[in-house]
Amino acid sequence: MTPWRNIIHPSDDVKEHRFDASSFAIDLSLVRSGKAKQQTYLDAQSFFEHTFLTRGLRELIATVVSRWNGVGGEPVIQMQTGFGGGKTHSLLALYHLATCKCSVRDLAGIEELLQERGLEPPKQAQVVVLDGTHLSPSKPVVHGDIEARTLWGEWAWQMGGDAAYRLMEQNDRDRTPPTIDLISEIMGAHLPCITLMDEIAMYYGAAMNKKGLMGGTAASIRSFMQNLSTAMGQNDRSVLVSILPVSTSEAGDAQGTEAFDALKTTLGRVNSIWTPTDREDSFEIVRRQLFKQDYDKDQVRAICRAYCDMYRQERDRLPPKAVDDRYFERMCKAYPFHPEIIDQLYDQWSTLSGFQQTRGVLRWLADFVHQLWRDNNQDPLIQPSMLPLQSGSPIRNEMLNLLPKGFDAVIDSDIAGHGSRAHEIERQNERFEVPHSALAMAKALFFCTAPLCSTVTTRNLEISKKGVGLDLLLLCCLTPAVSASLYADVMPKLNEKLSYIYRRGQEGDRNAIYYFDVRINIRREAENRQGKYRDEVEIQEELFNQFKKAIGQGPKSKSGELLFDKINCFVQPSQVADNTDLQLVVLPPSQPFGDTSDEQTIAVIKPYIETFGDRPRVYQNRLVFLGVTRPDGNAINDYLRKYLAWMEVCQAIEKGELNVDTYSRDQAKEEAEKAKKQVMNAIKRNYTRICVLSKGDFSSKTYRCDCRDPYDEQTKTFAEAIQKAFEAASLIYMRYTPSSLEQEFDNQYVDTGHRWYSAERLCSDYMRYVNLPKLRNADVLKSCIERCIREGQAIGAAYGDAGEQPDNVILQQDSLEWTDDLLIVERNLAEEIDEERRRLQDEAVAKAQIAEAVRQATLSQGLTAEETDPGFLKSEKTLPGTSLDAPPEPRATRLPTPQKAAAPETEADEAVEPGASITLSRDGASVQDFEINGLTELAKALKTLNSGQYTVRMDVEFRITCHQGMSAEAFNTIKETAQRFEYHTTKE
Repeated sequence: MTPWRNIIHPSDDVKEHRFDASSFAIDLSLVRSGKAKQQTYLDAQSFFEHTFLTRGLRELIATVVSRWNGVGGEPVIQMQTGFGGGKTHSLLALYHLATCKCSVRDLAGIEELLQERGLEPPKQAQVVVLDGTHLSPSKPVVHGDIEARTLWGEWAWQMGGDAAYRLMEQNDRDRTPPTIDLISEIMGAHLPCITLMDEIAMYYGAAMNKKGLMGGTAASIRSFMQNLSTAMGQNDRSVLVSILPVSTSEAGDAQGTEAFDALKTTLGRVNSIWTPTDREDSFEIVRRQLFKQDYDKDQVRAICRAYCDMYRQERDRLPPKAVDDRYFERMCKAYPFHPEIIDQLYDQWSTLSGFQQTRGVLRWLADFVHQLWRDNNQDPLIQPSMLPLQSGSPIRNEMLNLLPKGFDAVIDSDIAGHGSRAHEIERQNERFEVPHSALAMAKALFFCTAPLCSTVTTRNLEISKKGVGLDLLLLCCLTPAVSASLYADVMPKLNEKLSYIYRRGQEGDRNAIYYFDVRINIRREAENRQGKYRDEVEIQEELFNQFKKAIGQGPKSKSGELLFDKINCFVQPSQVADNTDLQLVVLPPSQPFGDTSDEQTIAVIKPYIETFGDRPRVYQNRLVFLGVTRPDGNAINDYLRKYLAWMEVCQAIEKGELNVDTYSRDQAKEEAEKAKKQVMNAIKRNYTRICVLSKGDFSSKTYRCDCRDPYDEQTKTFAEAIQKAFEAASLIYMRYTPSSLEQEFDNQYVDTGHRWYSAERLCSDYMRYVNLPKLRNADVLKSCIERCIREGQAIGAAYGDAGEQPDNVILQQDSLEWTDDLLIVERNLAEEIDEERRRLQDEAVAKAQIAEAVRQATLSQGLTAEETDPGFLKSEKTLPGTSLDAPPEPRATRLPTPQKAAAPETEADEAVEPGASITLSRDGASVQDFEINGLTELAKALKTLNSGQYTVRMDVEFRITCHQGMSAEAFNTIKETAQRFEYHTTKE
C-alpha cells in the first residue's frame, strides 16, 4: 500500500520542525500590535486560507455579521471550551473580519458563508481587544500622553482614541466604573463595533482581595463588565465576545476560581454560549494546520477502503464502530491519521489538567508527524501504535509533563526503553519481531490508558472505564499487511512480562481490559525483591539445591552403572579429591567456558587439573567438567533470583505482609511455580558443555550434551541427557577393547622406547595422565589385559624386572596371576621373544642330531673312535671302486636318524645366514638343492644325503657345492662328513 508520505506532505514548518510550544498558541494582542511571530496569523487572507470554518465558527461569524448589519444576532457571546479548544482562534477570525480592508472574495469560505445566510458583506468595524494576559490592574497602558489605568479606560481609548478616552477620563482616574449611558454614548459614535475579551478572568482575579490598585477593585471591574454587557444590548450594531474557562479547574487557584464564578454570573445574564469546534471539525483543523492541501483524495479513499475492508474481515475481533459504514468517512476525514489518535487525544488526554485541546493536539501531532517524516516512515496510516516514545522524543516529553511522576519508568521498563520488556519479547520470538507487534501493542495501550492512571488529576472525575479491551488495541495497531492473530497472540506475552501492566478479567475473556499504571503490581513487587538477591553465596546455595534435583544421582551407563564415583557441584579445586575416583566437576554459571580449544575454557579448568591445594594434582585424568557456555551463562542466576523473589512474595502474602486481591495471590503462586520450572529448564538449556582434556598441553576438547527437555521427548531427565552425550562421544570407557589398548600402548609407550611396561604402573598411568583415555576405573584396564592374554591378541605378558627385557613371555593363557612383577609386552616383541626361544630350542636339537649323525656314520665304516678324526679319514681311508662294466653293488650308506642329544657347546654354526644353500650335482648337472637357514636345515640336508637315495659309483662323480652364506665352520662340517662317502665338496 502507498505510504502516507507519498500522498500528503507536511507543511515546511512541520518538516523542518520550525515550531515551538507557542507556534499554535494565538496571542490576540500581539496580532493587533503586529508583533506576532506567526505570519499566518497577521494577514487576514493567509489566516482564512489556513482556517477551517467549523460549524461553530460559521455560526459565530454569521451571528456577529448579522449583529453588525443590524438584522439580529446576540449582543453578548460567551465562548466556553477546554484549553486549546479554538476560542482565541475564533476571536482572531472576528478581528480579521472586522479590520480587513480587502474584499470578502479574498477571504476563503467567507463569501460563500454570507451568501448562504443572505448577509451583506461587513464593513470595517471598530475593534476593542481586552486581553487579560497583557493588561494588569496595577500597571497603566500608555498611549502617548494618555495613561489608561483601568479596564474601562483602555476600552474607551481603543474604541475612540483620545476623544473617547477624554469622556471616560474621570472614571479612569477615580477608578469608578462608567455608567451604561456613558458606555453607550462612546459606543454609539463608533458603530459597528466589537469588543473581544480574552483571558479576562486573569485580570479580574489579580484585582481580587486587593486595595489601592490602579485598575480598581474587583467589585468595580465586575460592575464595568455588567454595564458593558447591558450597553451592548442597547446598541443594535455592537457585539461583545468573551472567553471564559470551561470549568473552575482551568481558572487556577482559589482566587481564580472565585473570579471565574463571578464573571460567569455577571456575563451569563445576557450572553449566548457558543462552542467553536466539535470532534468532526478537529479532523479538518489538524489537516489544514499541519499538511499541504494538494493531495490526491482518490488515493486517500483507496487507503481507507482497504482498512475498512480488513476491519470487516476481522469484525469478530474489533469494536462494532470499526465496521460501521460511517467509520470509513471518519477515516477519510482524519487521514493521514487514524481516527483513534484524534479520538483518544480529545477523549482521554484532553481530560488532563494543562492539556489544551486544539492547540495541544496540534503541537503534539506536529511533533508526531515531524518524527515520522524524519524517520522515513513507510506506513499507510499514522496509527497510535507508532508513537515515538524513545528517549529525547518531544512527544514523550510532552506526555510525561502531563502525566504523574513514574511514567518515565513505565516507558523505559516496559515499552520503548533500551532493553525494554516489549523489545525482549520480540527478540525472543522472531514471529513478533518483524512487525514489532509487541512494541506496537504496548505503545497503543500506553496511549489509550496512561491518562486514566489512578494518580492522574483530571477535569472529569467520573471516569468509569479505567482500561481498554483487546478489540480497541487491535484497532489501533492493525494494518492490512499483518494479521490480527499476531497482535492478539502477543497480548498474553505482554501481560506476563511487563511490570506496569494490569488486567481486569481472566486471560482469553473478551471483556477483559488492560491498562498501564505507575503503581507497582505484583510482578513489579517480585522484581523489586529480586534485586536484593545479589549475594553469590546465597544464589549458589539455591543453585546447588536445584542442580542436585536436576541431576539426581548422576548419569548412568547402558548397563545401569553410575558413570561417576562423585559429583562436585560449584567447588574450588582444593575441594576436589585427588584419588582414583572418577569425578564430575560442575562449574558454576559464573565460570563459563566456550568452544573447543577456547582459551577461557583452559583458564577455568586448568587450576582443577594442575593443583590440589598447595601441591600438584596426581590423578589428573579422573576429572570431567560440566559447565555453561559463554552467551547464556548468567541466565540461570537470573532465573534463580526470580524464583527466590516469587517465593518470598508468596510467603509475604501468606503472612499478611502484602495486601493483595485474590487474582494477585493466585498470580504469585502461578509465577513462583513457573519460575521454578524456568530454573530447571535453564539448567538443562545452559549446562550443555562437557569438557575433557585430550593432550597434556591443556588443549581442551568439549562435547555438547543436548539437554533440551521438554523439547527432546526421548530425554526425560537431565542425567539422561548427559549420559547420551558421554555415549555419543565415548568419553568414559566402561569396557576397554584389546584393539584400543594395543593402539594406545603402541602410541604412548612403544613409540617412546618402552616395549614392555609394568602392568600396575600402566593402570596408574591411565588414572593420572590426561593424554590417555578415561576409564571408569582401573578394573576396566585389568579386565582388558586379562582378555588379551586369554584370547591371545593385542599384547603379551611376562613376569620379571621392568628394567630388563623379559626372556620368557606369555602370548596366550587362560588366566593371569596379577602380581607386582607382571609386565605388559608389545605384541611384536613378545612374539619375537617367543620365536627366539623356540629357535634356540630347535637349534640345540639340530646340533645334537648332527653330532649323532656323524658318530653313527663313523661307526658304520668300522672306524674306531681315533679314526673318526677328519684328518685320518682324509689321508688314510678311501672307498673301494668298481669297473665301469660291472659296477659294484651300490652301497647304501645312510646317516642314521638323529637322536636327541645335548647341544654342542660351540656356537660357530650359528653363523649360517639365511639364504645359504647346498647343491648336489652329478657330472655337472644339478640333482637337488637344499636351502640352509640354520643348523636344523643343515641336519636335514645331511640326513638326505646319507639316506641311500644317492649311490656313489666310481665312474660317477657326485659333487656337493656349498654356496655363499655358509660359514666356514658349517662348510667344514659338511666337507668332513661328505668326504667319508667320496663326495666332492666345493664352496662358492
